[in-house]
Order: sequence, then C-alpha cells, then structure tokens
Amino acid sequence: MKIFLFITVFSLYTFSGVVLENLNTQYLNFSGEGDFSFLQIDEGSWSNQGYLLTYQNNELKIIIENEEYSLENIPTSIKEISSVSIKDLNFNNTVNEKTSLSVVSFKGESTESNLELKNIVLNCFEDKNHINFLEDIIRNCLNKGDLTESLILIDSPKSKTLFEDGFIKIRDGEIRIETDAEAGFIGKLKIKGTGVYNESNKVLTLKVKSARVGIFSIVGRLLNEMKKLESDFLKVNKDKKEIYLDISTLL
Repeated sequence: MKIFLFITVFSLYTFSGVVLENLNTQYLNFSGEGDFSFLQIDEGSWSNQGYLLTYQNNELKIIIENEEYSLENIPTSIKEISSVSIKDLNFNNTVNEKTSLSVVSFKGESTESNLELKNIVLNCFEDKNHINFLEDIIRNCLNKGDLTESLILIDSPKSKTLFEDGFIKIRDGEIRIETDAEAGFIGKLKIKGTGVYNESNKVLTLKVKSARVGIFSIVGRLLNEMKKLESDFLKVNKDKKEIYLDISTLL
C-alpha cells in the first residue's frame, strides 16, 4: 500500500490545488511515460498531453510539452519501486470541503511487496484546518471518509492478502470495514476500530476493536497477518491491538 500512497499522494503534495483526469502511466527502472486528459496544478493547466518521467540523483523530472518540471528532495522510498502501471487515475482537491481520488487499476512492484488495486474510489471531507497536503488528506479522511474497492491484493515474501468488493466508512475517527477476504482466513471480514493521527511524530495509529468472519472473532489472526507485512512504514503491536503507519517515510 505504501507504493500507491507514494505515487498518488507525494507527487502532488506540494501543491494546494490539483485536478487530474484520466492519468495513465507505465514506470520501470526509474523512468516512464504516460498521458492524461486534463491536469491543473495551482494556476497552470494542460489538456490531452503525454509526459515523460525520469528519476536521478534524488530528483524526479516530469517533461510535458518539452517543458521540464522537477520535484527535488524525493524520499529515498522511490528507490524501492521497480515498476508501476496506472490506468485511469483521477484526483481533485479543488471542490469545496472535499478531496476525491479514483483509479481503475494500479499495479506496483517494490523491494517490500507487490500491490494490485482495482476500481478504488475515495472521498474525504475537509475539517477546515490545514497543515500540508498529505497530512490534510489523512486528517480529512479520519474526519469523514468513504472508500470502495473491487480488489486489493498485497503480495509479499511472507504473505499474500486479498480483499474484494469491500468498503471503508470513517466518521470522526470511528472506522468500519466490510470486505471479502483471503488473508490466512477466507470469508466476509467485518472490522471496527479507530484512527488517530499524531502530527508531532507523523504516525497514524489504527486500533482494532473487533474483527469477525461470520460468528468468529479473528482479531489475533488478523494482526498476525498484518505483522507479516511489517516494514519501516507499517508496524503492529499485537498486545495493544494497534497498527502504526509512519507517514514520515513518505515525506
């Protein structure tokens, strides 16, 4: 999941207003190309353009219409990404009190894991306070967020986790998840929990209150499966029933 967050969020977080429509990308071994139907970044806009990507010496360069744009001080996390394929990515944070993101398909490979997503739709609603782009999205989604998906597949050397036809609903930090799952167990997974973001240490803490497949509680099994995915970005405390996402690894 870190791959998707990095590609879709970090590359845009320095800008206050972004509209992106129908983005397609192929990225392999630190270079790539793609196209989009519309892109607006603050005061600039482009329509029906192709673009090139290159990463070298901690600098990501984007070339549109023979003009070169650079994003410097890119997190070293990008070095872990070997390939990315994106089909029909859309993003908009210019509508009052709302941030929306959707993607038809996403495939990413990194040194930590492989990730595949299909038909992701995310809508989050602003809480009026502003820190920076990435942290605003996190806080807004914890305030009021809705996500639907037809497939989330995480394949790592230690485990393979599959979620299908599910949703996530968040209201004032209270989280409810329902999805068909294969993750050391098979069935309709229902999770209730909470989310809290600590602005000082840049850590998002997700606490699992309950996790059930049918009539069976599987909190322990769920946390065991998440434990297999641990990295610098994701940590699990099984005793506290908490999952920690270190957002600083994306910055």
